[in-house]
Amino acid sequence: MIFERVTISHKGEKFDVDIKRFDNSRSLKLYMSDGNIRVTTFPGCTKKVIKSFVNQHKKEIIDHYLFFKNKRIEEDKIARNLSFDIFYLGRKLNLKVERLELQEVTEEPEPLSPEEQMRLYIDALANDKALPEDLTPIKESQPEIERSYKLVDDTLIVSIAPDDDHNVVISLIKEFYKVQAQKIITQDTYKFVKEIFVKFIPEVAVRDMVKQWGNCKYKANRLSFNRRLIRLPRRLIAFIILHELAHFVHPNHGNDFHTLLNQWVAGREKEFDEEMKEWSFVLLDKIL
Repeated sequence: MIFERVTISHKGEKFDVDIKRFDNSRSLKLYMSDGNIRVTTFPGCTKKVIKSFVNQHKKEIIDHYLFFKNKRIEEDKIARNLSFDIFYLGRKLNLKVERLELQEVTEEPEPLSPEEQMRLYIDALANDKALPEDLTPIKESQPEIERSYKLVDDTLIVSIAPDDDHNVVISLIKEFYKVQAQKIITQDTYKFVKEIFVKFIPEVAVRDMVKQWGNCKYKANRLSFNRRLIRLPRRLIAFIILHELAHFVHPNHGNDFHTLLNQWVAGREKEFDEEMKEWSFVLLDKIL
């Protein structure tokens, strides 16, 4: 296999096309992927023929290069606008942003009503057109993007559309936090409720809260937790849950309250209180 290169120009920019010759090749083929362009051919193919082939595909080669050049520029912009830390259950996550390619999706058409069918026939007769034989409406194809996120080890992968900006990435991160907070905080709360109160089941809500990690409305049998708790270590989430549950026994923050809470956390209340202070920056976050 021999490596060569052909260069084409467009508006002062130069674009390289790699040439690879294979003994088993019988024709010229163009491959384009992630901003990389290559042509494969057979050993005896002349440079003149290769250049002619490249020039025939010049527009699509340039379009491909420019698409990925602009994509990298946008990714740099996103990186600059996402210069904040993402924490989940006490650990810092890496963020990976992927831009998805548009997928052509064919929509199933709605059947025509009898009135619409009649209008087609009348229009055909009035304008001396052939009568329509198939009255099934034309299917329309439109691009569709499935924006999504997924956690893989310590990396949060966010998939967005080609034209999306950093605000879409932020909204997907928020959605990730919201879903996980609802699931984990609710699950852990009912686990402790079952262990401590057995038959007593309070209403649990996970929502946006500005200044509190949680609160207990014991008369209304309701607990509320800040969804930002999901960024803290699991032990601190448990500490806040137990703190609010203790209010069902002692509504105020008197000595009896602290004695009970300290008992539930194996004598580590002061330790956890100090650790919570280290995470106070999460409450001040205006982005997520």
